[in-house]
Amino acid sequence: MSNKFEVLHPILQTKFKKLEYLSLDKFNIKIRITQTLRTEAEQYAYWCKGRLPLPDVNGAMLKAGLPIISPAENVIVTKAKSASSSFHGYGLAFDICIELADGKHVTFDDNADTNGDGIPDWDQVGGLAEECGLEWGGNFSSIPDKPHFQDRLGWTIAQLVAAKIPSGQTYIGLPYNATTTIGPRQ
Repeated sequence: MSNKFEVLHPILQTKFKKLEYLSLDKFNIKIRITQTLRTEAEQYAYWCKGRLPLPDVNGAMLKAGLPIISPAENVIVTKAKSASSSFHGYGLAFDICIELADGKHVTFDDNADTNGDGIPDWDQVGGLAEECGLEWGGNFSSIPDKPHFQDRLGWTIAQLVAAKIPSGQTYIGLPYNATTTIGPRQ
């Protein structure tokens, strides 16, 4: 699993930095990147969750170099079976976690309120997405994904595939696609 900031498309690097700054400045919430670019094996392993028996899922997780999961974690988390069908596969998406006050531990708890203001941290951070020119996975209708943020740069998955943009690596030269009106233009 890649959590390396450097493998994000440069435009997403800038947008993550803005999200990180605004989260801390406006809400005193510290965030960290947990995942960026995904390989084919990683994406497939995540797709297996909730669809296959736990031993098969954990086999895919281990093959991808990911930690095994518990029965409670064996739930569907993505519709994308391959890296070429996920914006993670192109360096156009990242996942985050909320850092706890000790600076050593993190949480993915939907109800986390690390700043103690009575509002879930995920809702506050996710609410900053548009201001940063990002789409927030918490707004996805089929499988809400609060840790997920992406910028399609105006591309759809079908257009990336048709243009033969390789997945599993970040294509730095990928420009904003003005022929599509999906996503914010920043």
